[in-house]
Amino acid sequence: DAAAHKPVVTDTLSGDTVEYAVDDGAYTTTVPSFTDVCSHHIKVRVSRPNHISFSAETDIVITPATITDVHVSGYEGPADDGAKSVTVTGLRAGDTVTYSTDGKSFSTTKPTYTELGSHRVWVKISRTNFNDIVYIAEVIIAHETVAPLFNLTLHNAALSEPAGTGYSIYWEIDLTPTYAI
Repeated sequence: DAAAHKPVVTDTLSGDTVEYAVDDGAYTTTVPSFTDVCSHHIKVRVSRPNHISFSAETDIVITPATITDVHVSGYEGPADDGAKSVTVTGLRAGDTVTYSTDGKSFSTTKPTYTELGSHRVWVKISRTNFNDIVYIAEVIIAHETVAPLFNLTLHNAALSEPAGTGYSIYWEIDLTPTYAI
């Protein structure tokens, strides 16, 4: 959470001396403070003139947080101009993004695709004091949607002569849709 975590000693009197030892180190009057992921054993000693010293021990443990503000999206659409890939948003300064096409070997090179098909991409986000998180996204490239074109085919074109009116033309029309690729 990036906040300072430190031991708190209460109910001391004026003239008391409070000392701290971190992980069996030397005692000092400086209050230890921690902001990064860690685990420390703290010894506290309170000395009061003309009294027996009091001591206590505690642990300060800061665990990694969970990344919740990053979003990864894939692509699904036609194979139009340009390579397709995943999109990552919500990154913070200092975040590291790595990619994998097999879920095992990660690299900072973002994979891109132009060929038709479904392509799975693993995206790992690393952030100081946070657990790494891995997202899986799909890049799906399909044929472009194409409107059908119609072929006009004339069958049995014939001339006929209705009685006393002259000639007319008669056609049978077959409209067969074809698709351009």
